[in-house]
Amino acid sequence: MNDLRNITLSILFVSTALIASELVKRLDLQKPLHNSAALDELVIEYRPTDNSFLYVYGTGRVVTQTHPQIGSSVFVPTCVGKIGQAEVKGLVQEMINHRFFELPLNEYYFRTASDDGDDFWRALKLHSINIEDGRSRASRQFADGIYQGKKQTIPADFAAIEKTLLRMGKSAIGDKPCHIAPGINFPFRRNQTMSSSSPT
Repeated sequence: MNDLRNITLSILFVSTALIASELVKRLDLQKPLHNSAALDELVIEYRPTDNSFLYVYGTGRVVTQTHPQIGSSVFVPTCVGKIGQAEVKGLVQEMINHRFFELPLNEYYFRTASDDGDDFWRALKLHSINIEDGRSRASRQFADGIYQGKKQTIPADFAAIEKTLLRMGKSAIGDKPCHIAPGINFPFRRNQTMSSSSPT
């Protein structure tokens, strides 16, 4: 089963990366700052290395979920909070200020039929930020661990955006009780693609 799982991950990586590179269009991050309809459609997904997922919606809804490192689960621990749309605009402006689309594109390949998948992810320590505006999507991801025997580092601009996202999630949810809910089906998932998508 593990062999089949890892082979499937490799196939999904190749096919998803090709589709993303051909279909993704440039997101205009300025638009949500001045167009309420565009802001309402915006979704930003942040995935730190601890398997937690943070979703910030343009409407101000904030959701955190915890997903398995490998594989998927229909129901996952879920926490929900709310922030003002002005704060969401502040996050978008922060991404503009830190030149999100100018950050380099990274690819992390894992192609093996062995049982090393879990070890690969633990060693890689992948951090990802994905954006969806209802029509287009883009992604940047960086590792803070070891890849192909070399220590990876996270750019300062990416780290600054991460810091804002973490602060926003903590502010929105705080000590509110969590519950079990279906996993959010965001276009990019750690197990579906290991390649950053580029706006064209």
